[in-house]
Amino acid sequence: AIDAYTPEYQKKKAEAEAAQKQRIAEAEKAVKDHQAKIAQRATEWETKLPIKSLWTRWHPLTPEKVTASDKSEVEILPDGSVRGKPGVRNLDYLVTGTTKLQNITGIMLEALPDEGNAAYGAGLNANGNFVVTELQAKWTSSADPKKENGIAFAQARADFNQNGFDVKNAINGKVDRSDKGWALAGADPKIPHRAAFQVKTPVAGDPKGAKLSVGVLGRYSNGDYPIGRFRIWVTTDQDALAFEGLPANLAEVVSTPPATRTKEQTAAIHEWVARNDAELGALNAKLYAERRPLPADEKMVALQAALKKAETPVVDDTKLVQLRQDVKMSIEQAANRRLTAAQDLTWALINNSAFLFNH
Repeated sequence: AIDAYTPEYQKKKAEAEAAQKQRIAEAEKAVKDHQAKIAQRATEWETKLPIKSLWTRWHPLTPEKVTASDKSEVEILPDGSVRGKPGVRNLDYLVTGTTKLQNITGIMLEALPDEGNAAYGAGLNANGNFVVTELQAKWTSSADPKKENGIAFAQARADFNQNGFDVKNAINGKVDRSDKGWALAGADPKIPHRAAFQVKTPVAGDPKGAKLSVGVLGRYSNGDYPIGRFRIWVTTDQDALAFEGLPANLAEVVSTPPATRTKEQTAAIHEWVARNDAELGALNAKLYAERRPLPADEKMVALQAALKKAETPVVDDTKLVQLRQDVKMSIEQAANRRLTAAQDLTWALINNSAFLFNH
């Protein structure tokens, strides 16, 4: 049956691959065409940029070590973000990095779209959503690295809150499966989303470098919505809830007159605008979807499964196997009657209560 179906299967496969190649080419062109508009969009973005966006500047926490509660592998990507291994389950991350900033007033969690997700979202669930049930943090100084200093949060604010899953729930101290932390259902999963957390007391830090550890917990339901890709930022500015603030390096670029900017500075603005462009995000998501492997041919899969089953050795009935063993033993016993009689007598003795008592 497989041999008979193979010519048709190969024809269908070739046609599907050709169609996929065409779709990928069209998707790549759409992305490229839109990227050509980024320079103009960057100019428009900068023209409309509110001055308050420069008041709070965010500094990336470069991860030096990231661990997962289930011991699974966690990638540290070149852009400073981290990505967990696919698969829904209860999943807590602990991100540790060194910072020389002092008097830290806030921490920001940035959820990032990921091409590995079916919906191009930041979560590990197929729909791209996630629930951060709690954000925890602590720090140690170089002078006393064994002393851990807990960080308490006073307030939280996010660019989007799923109905009933407010970001404030992510600092309520609850870590059980029923805690409705920060989630994003209803938001566009194809662009970054940010949540800022203001600390109760500024973190003193260490000019020589303090170790900052941030725990991102995902325990909602049965672990159905862990976050997959994210990045951690910190600020020392007064308004620590201003997730609209810019990365510190980008704020410096924006504060520089366009005529005196370097190519690298201009590229930094373009990269930021592109990363937050919803239309480009949708086009990238479509491109990544088209690049995924084609689904297997159902008929060929069924035939191969049938062949595998047919090739499986037939297992004898257990009762028949036991009867064969009994017959074999009976033949052996009949060949040596004296041994069989001695065995029977011994068995009778050791099961006799009087013999056992005397023994």
